[in-house]
Amino acid sequence: MILYRITLKQYAKALYAPGVPGRWNRRGELVIYSSESIAVAALENMAHRMGQGGLGADFACMQIQIPDAAGIEEIHPNSLPQDWGLPSSYIITQPIGSAWYKANEKLLLKVPAATCAGQYNYLINSQHKDFRSVEVIGTTPFMFDPRFKSIDEALVRFKKN
Repeated sequence: MILYRITLKQYAKALYAPGVPGRWNRRGELVIYSSESIAVAALENMAHRMGQGGLGADFACMQIQIPDAAGIEEIHPNSLPQDWGLPSSYIITQPIGSAWYKANEKLLLKVPAATCAGQYNYLINSQHKDFRSVEVIGTTPFMFDPRFKSIDEALVRFKKN
């Protein structure tokens, strides 16, 4: 399976799990967020960077090879409350991802993408025994469409006023 991760160019050479909290993990849990498609990876970046002036930076898209035999735990959207995708709902999703991380039984956690219904993100547990077989098989430059950059810049200006 090939997964995708869009990151700042300087971080695209190797897989790195910083341990910062996210929708599906708590602080100190060393997971790497990736997506099933480049489009979902781009939407995830936009959701986190929009309005901060960050869409004009140099980005790269990582292609990540996951072994075919990798174990995957899946969270189905219908098992979650309707408002699970709101930023205020991390209190709902973090314990779910944390339980998967601590169990350390499966390399991947497949979760619904809050940015696009019907699409999925994958968390990679960098502490799992099979993580050593995960590899970056390529990186390509990635640029956000200038129209999104313009919206981002306008939001930054709006916040200042």
